[in-house]
Amino acid sequence: MDVFAHALNPASKKPNPQNIGIPGLSQHGVIHTTSQALFCNALEIHIQHDGVLYRLRKTSLGKLILTK
Repeated sequence: MDVFAHALNPASKKPNPQNIGIPGLSQHGVIHTTSQALFCNALEIHIQHDGVLYRLRKTSLGKLILTK
């Protein structure tokens, strides 16, 4: 299971980032990706964290804003 599948189904077993084969994963557990890979064609991403819903969205100027 990859990190993104876990994000969509958090009740599933938590993935071990060291074993999921993500290119660019450092020895320190940092995942490198692009905003294009996260957003696909969407303008907003909803992120559930500790029972709180966060919104990550792109502005018309191409900036990223994270709000509760």
